[in-house]
Amino acid sequence: MDRSVVRRRLQAAKIKPVDKKEKKTIYELTPEVEELLAESGNPKLDEVELRIKEADARWKEARADEKTKRLVDPELVLERLIPVIKSLRDHLVFTYSAQAGPALHKLKTGRQVSAALKRDLTLIFSEFREDFSCFMDPAKKKARSA
Repeated sequence: MDRSVVRRRLQAAKIKPVDKKEKKTIYELTPEVEELLAESGNPKLDEVELRIKEADARWKEARADEKTKRLVDPELVLERLIPVIKSLRDHLVFTYSAQAGPALHKLKTGRQVSAALKRDLTLIFSEFREDFSCFMDPAKKKARSA
């Protein structure tokens, strides 16, 4: 919108200038003046501007989501992760400790116990990395090791 359109609109709305100089007329920026200048007078142009603002808002929201990494629902991740961790814990606490206890008891030094634990736990975590579902279903683990 150029100066002549602004001047005509202000005159048509009968808004009086605060100060008038030779080449410059100053108006007070009231809500009425802001509303008058915000209207384009063309409904199609107003609709286009509104769509542009909405698209910009959606784009900014998507960027904010991307920056905060909210693209994955944390509740869903926990819902799926907790049973997996629980199955690994159960395997280590109940199954492995029952199997390894007698063998570890026979070892004579702390160094031997550490080496045996390191070897066994490395094997367990390697199996877990390859296919964690076998820890969640004991029948699957037996079939896999057979």
